[in-house]
Amino acid sequence: MIPQLNWQKDASCKEIGHQPFYPNDRNELPQKDSLIKVCNACPVQQECLNHAVNYERYGFWGGKTQGEIRHIRIKHNIKLDPYTSGPFVE
Repeated sequence: MIPQLNWQKDASCKEIGHQPFYPNDRNELPQKDSLIKVCNACPVQQECLNHAVNYERYGFWGGKTQGEIRHIRIKHNIKLDPYTSGPFVE
């Protein structure tokens, strides 16, 4: 399944670039507080988070860290396909 990404055109972060949204070598997000503010004001925050929960292994999406997104997956029994990073379909 190919994810629909039309929502990205309305994302508040589209001018920031992708690098601040991925942890550094020490698995830290130095700009986390600033990113949270951008995400909380974003009109497509929920679409972004839904995409991350279903398709993304890494990064800060929809105002949530990788760990927070992983907990959402566990809570809702969502598994990513290890080969495609998409939803796991048996």
